[in-house]
Amino acid sequence: MALDQAVIETDGLQELLEVYDQHQASVVAVRRVAEALVSKYGIVDGQPIAGGPGDLYSLDQLVEKPAVEDAPTNLAIAGRYLFNPEVFDCLERTGKGKGGEVQLTDAMNMLASESQVQALAWRAKRYDIGDKADYVRCFLDFAARHPETQAALEDYLREQC
Repeated sequence: MALDQAVIETDGLQELLEVYDQHQASVVAVRRVAEALVSKYGIVDGQPIAGGPGDLYSLDQLVEKPAVEDAPTNLAIAGRYLFNPEVFDCLERTGKGKGGEVQLTDAMNMLASESQVQALAWRAKRYDIGDKADYVRCFLDFAARHPETQAALEDYLREQC
């Protein structure tokens, strides 16, 4: 496949906006991960919502980096959120958590206990830039699609391969 024919993934933010508009509730993007990876991420515990778009869940709680045997699902937080304004009150009431910092996960759990929060297993492409190989994939994918870098990247890869 030529670099200029890179697969363009669905717009993840648009997916979140559609769910928010439909349900008027906070929504968290999640993605399925291999069982062996659940301990690297915040994991969602929730129930599927019947008739929802794609994989939509009613979020009960978030479990931060659980052991594989303690993980309620394999739905990892993807780092994209749309919150109702109530999240700011939850952040204020949360106080300092792990590392002496206010933890968004703690505030999200508080929000989920007080109002509806949904988790959407979105279809958008996501890169884990904390993983060196995924960081390279991200860089290359974006460089391959950008008009200012596409030709230079193609030339470089031809020279190297």
